[in-house]
Amino acid sequence: GEEILQAEDEEDDDEDARDDPHATLGPPNVTGPAAEAISRSNNVPKDHRPRRTPWIVRYVGAPKKYIKKPERRRAPPKGKVIDGTDEQYVLTYAMRLGIQRSIDYASRALPDSFEAASREKLVTHFPPGGSRATPAHEMRHAFTVTDYAPCVFSKIRHLMGVSDATYRKSLCDSRLGFIKFIANSRSGQFFFYSNDHVFMIKTLRSDEKRFLL
Repeated sequence: GEEILQAEDEEDDDEDARDDPHATLGPPNVTGPAAEAISRSNNVPKDHRPRRTPWIVRYVGAPKKYIKKPERRRAPPKGKVIDGTDEQYVLTYAMRLGIQRSIDYASRALPDSFEAASREKLVTHFPPGGSRATPAHEMRHAFTVTDYAPCVFSKIRHLMGVSDATYRKSLCDSRLGFIKFIANSRSGQFFFYSNDHVFMIKTLRSDEKRFLL
């Protein structure tokens, strides 16, 4: 019975030594630099805590005050301003009037539901002399503009922080022509910039229109 108790006491001492990180390390027959390192480790006080300096403070230094960067100057896009002699002038002129009509309609419309607004299709006829809903224009012939889900896209613009005034100023001023540029697009569609370089306009194929709607 005494031998069993003594063996259990020795096992408990071995477990305590393994659990204690400051217990004596290494076998007694270790010599040379390894023995010196073990001796120094054994002599470290149990309450010792190494001093740790965050590397970001050590290498970067004290935090600096936030310095606001100046606004990046937007380089004007390369392209040709569309004027009355350009072959795409009629298209862009009709686009400006159609966008203006869409802004005016969406600002006053009250759709019954989101489903109804997403299916809405606004068809507007633009006679040269104007009408109750459209202004007079300089084109000799009438044209028709179809606007799909005008209230939904108006809501999306507002969620993105684009006001009606900003949208109208950039895209509906007839004195400022769009800027056309050549894009490496396989679709063969037309690309335009607004004159103030804020918005980009792209024509769509029928399948692209169905995907967006």
